[in-house]
Amino acid sequence: MQNLYDDGRISTTDPGRFTPEDVKEYVRFQRQRGLKPTSISHDISAIANLCNYVGNSAAVLEARARYPLLFPKRENKRLPVVERPQFEVIKKMSETLTAESDPRRIRAYAEVMLAFGIGPRTEELQHILVDNVSPDMSSVFLDFVKGRGTYGSARTVPIRPECLHAVRIWMEVDSVSSRFLFHTRNGTMLSTMQLTRDRLLVCRETGIDFDFRACRRTYAQYILDEERLSTEELAIILGHSSSKTTETSYARPRNDRVVNKLIESWKESE
Repeated sequence: MQNLYDDGRISTTDPGRFTPEDVKEYVRFQRQRGLKPTSISHDISAIANLCNYVGNSAAVLEARARYPLLFPKRENKRLPVVERPQFEVIKKMSETLTAESDPRRIRAYAEVMLAFGIGPRTEELQHILVDNVSPDMSSVFLDFVKGRGTYGSARTVPIRPECLHAVRIWMEVDSVSSRFLFHTRNGTMLSTMQLTRDRLLVCRETGIDFDFRACRRTYAQYILDEERLSTEELAIILGHSSSKTTETSYARPRNDRVVNKLIESWKESE
């Protein structure tokens, strides 16, 4: 932005005084540089947040309205979930664990099964506190959430009962004093790399390739498949500010289930 200002292409570097033309010039500059549409969209979102913060909410919105062809369109495609047969392989492997199993394996499967069981973001999984697991292990309170201090809010998430075996074993054998549910030998929070190593251990043993984001999508899709919650209700569980995010990127009713439901309803009305 400073370079554009020095070249006379924008009127100011003060986000409180940005104009739609300033935003347009910034987008044109980034396109000329050959920046990818996703990167440009990310920058535009950052500029919009900055403008909103200082009370100038119109600049980016008006620029989008005036110059719609200039702004890249973001394609949000739902990535695949772990389908039931694959999930069953992971679950059955986790159910072979006992208190005598290798603690590292117990921790790894407990992390993975809880990820399938509550659909957390990776940071949320890292920061789960022992005291935030309900006594009956029916839910987890997530207080380290995306957008902390701004739009994000803590939430309680129900745990899928079928995912609890490894978690129970881990809590039974864990002898290290730590406030974190999953932790190092010193009781400190696991790093992202350590979580990744544990996940890869499960991937190798089961032959199923997945990541923690797939666990989150799987949690969401299964709930919709089972017709337990609406998309709007599911958005609350996932910590989304809008159900549009849930439907666009995480889960929506599957075509075959919608078709079969309609066919069955017609049969019942005959």
